[in-house]
Amino acid sequence: MEKESGSRENKLSCLQAALRILTSPKSSHQLREYLVKKGYEEDEISKVIEELKEKRLLNDERMFYHHCDFLYRKKHFGRMRMRYELVRLFGKELTDELFVGAIEEYDFKKTAVELTIMFFKAKTANDIDVSKKDSVARHLALYGFSAEEIRYAVNYVISLKK
Repeated sequence: MEKESGSRENKLSCLQAALRILTSPKSSHQLREYLVKKGYEEDEISKVIEELKEKRLLNDERMFYHHCDFLYRKKHFGRMRMRYELVRLFGKELTDELFVGAIEEYDFKKTAVELTIMFFKAKTANDIDVSKKDSVARHLALYGFSAEEIRYAVNYVISLKK
């Protein structure tokens, strides 16, 4: 009887810790890592996460789509950098199907062109310094754009000068 009472108190304590961290949006992966660091047992953590999902206090899919939108529209990340950041946040829960479905509406070439113009720091097409082409390409690679998207963006912006 005492063990059951202690188990219930541990679950309640685990639930309280989970609710404290959920004041800002978190994925179940992030929440699990946090609760493990706090020393809670894996079975308690799993029960708490399931309970929070049932009560709709934890919704990985909604957070995933929201975070994709944030990374694309605010951070201007390319496909590869977005995937890296999302795997870091969602861990194994990130599936290729979910990722492809979330990014299908994004135009990465257009974003790469916009960033290329910004990286060239050109106010007009005549201000483009073609010698900075390699540096701009490296910046775009750091933002997670593919070689094809980088080539397209740099060539498109340089063609504006002609």
